[in-house]
Amino acid sequence: MPVSSSEAERAHPLTHGVRVLLLSALALAAAFAFSPTPAGAAPKLLKKTKIVAPTNDNYVRGTLNRTKCYVKFPAQSRSAQITVTGPLSTRKPKSKKLKVSSPTVKRKVGSKTKKVKDTKKVNCTWKTKSFKDGTYRFTVKAKVRANKKWWTVSLKRSVVVRNAAAAPSTAQGPKLGVGNARYVGRLETQWDDWLTGADASRKAWMREHMWQLVAHTPFFDSMTSWAPPTLLYKDLYAIYRNDPATLAAHPEWVLKNAAGERMVIPWGCDPGPCPQFAGDIGNPAFRAEWIRQALVSLGAGYLGLWIDDANMEMRVANENGIEAQPIDPRTGQLMTYANYRRYVAEFLEEIRRAIPNKQLVANVLWFGGTSIGRDVDPYIIRAYTTVDRLNLERGFNDDGLTGGKAPRDIWAVDTFMQFIDRMHDRGIPVTLDSAGYGVDAWEYNLAGFFLVDRGEDAVGELRLKPGEWWNGWDIQIGGPLGERTRGTDGVFRRSFTKGLVLLNPPRGAAKTVTLPRAMKRIDGTTVTKVTLQSGRGAVLLG
Repeated sequence: MPVSSSEAERAHPLTHGVRVLLLSALALAAAFAFSPTPAGAAPKLLKKTKIVAPTNDNYVRGTLNRTKCYVKFPAQSRSAQITVTGPLSTRKPKSKKLKVSSPTVKRKVGSKTKKVKDTKKVNCTWKTKSFKDGTYRFTVKAKVRANKKWWTVSLKRSVVVRNAAAAPSTAQGPKLGVGNARYVGRLETQWDDWLTGADASRKAWMREHMWQLVAHTPFFDSMTSWAPPTLLYKDLYAIYRNDPATLAAHPEWVLKNAAGERMVIPWGCDPGPCPQFAGDIGNPAFRAEWIRQALVSLGAGYLGLWIDDANMEMRVANENGIEAQPIDPRTGQLMTYANYRRYVAEFLEEIRRAIPNKQLVANVLWFGGTSIGRDVDPYIIRAYTTVDRLNLERGFNDDGLTGGKAPRDIWAVDTFMQFIDRMHDRGIPVTLDSAGYGVDAWEYNLAGFFLVDRGEDAVGELRLKPGEWWNGWDIQIGGPLGERTRGTDGVFRRSFTKGLVLLNPPRGAAKTVTLPRAMKRIDGTTVTKVTLQSGRGAVLLG
């Protein structure tokens, strides 16, 4: 769908072999310092240091040890709790409490020096196996005494974990790590004949090129055994017009307007009728049946769910496809935007509780919640942090993006990239699902991917034909030499050990960039400078 279509994206299956990530810390040196506070005011956290994980060419390989993880608290501290959240592992929950112990220190007691427990500092150890690479979030909570009261204070830090091996040859398929392209194949009905007749060579071709797939049940159920890890497509709130049994048995599951007319999801309505009725995502019975069906289908060997229309903008329309507010069955009044966001967040959380050990990818509108601050909204944060990955349909080829600068231009490519940065900081990778068919559009989206990627993001293409391929999606451009920058010419750049990426934002003038050395375009052409039209990018090797 234009708002959110079926697109495969999964959070990376753990690499071959058992990866042992012994995080005996990740340098959480965060001090809880206090200044005099007025009566009735909670104490403030003054020192906020940024955590940097040990890295080696953007990876931490094998086992980390002897790295200290500690948090200092005021002398009046009564308790401490440390929690880590981040990408799911196959064996551990998404949130884990760390072991907290007070270290022994030497302290003078009277005339003697003795070893005593240090109540001002605690050591934390996080030992896990088979944890995915990605950004993890540490939350420290402590109860402290100030102004004759006990207060609960907290501190949050992010740390990026890289434990993957360097990307192997493409014969083994795309792998995690910054500098490697990863393609998610979105298998719609046009692929059916090609897949039905797939021989050994076609199967090998898919495993070589595709990092993940998104497919539909029951057609693909028998293919999960040989296919790349595959997510099952399921719309968050669609009830299909061609499912008369459900519509007859549960008419109350369809949202209605004040006149009692059924409402739809505004997609595929030209020509009509719209194929999907808008389900009531706040209805407990609707949610329970949705989850039951998902669990049954996942049993065919799917990696997880690709959840379409998990939008934080209300997308409900009348039968003519004109957007309008439905009646909220729980209040009898027009459904408020706040309640709609709450229903989406709660439903995703319910799905996660019911399906804790599968990947969840949500296809969302990146600008969801524009009227209320976008992803600063608590419901939006709850929704996004519940899933393992966001699919951003259209990617950098979204024709609504501009060439301005954040924060003034809220629709700029710059703003889009900063949204992705914020998702990364919360441990959420993204898939950039291109909406512009052809090599120029694909290279532009790939350039944007390399500008923002932290090692787990991916690319896709909405309209790729069966068996079609572009060799740019096989690119390995080496480790990054820094973060992206934007020159005075407005062009974004990021350098890698094996190349350079350039992106000229849309709606501006063409820009010519002189390269630091002779380099090769993806098509093999050697160049010393490139001219980029607006809304175009270049991925250069050498």
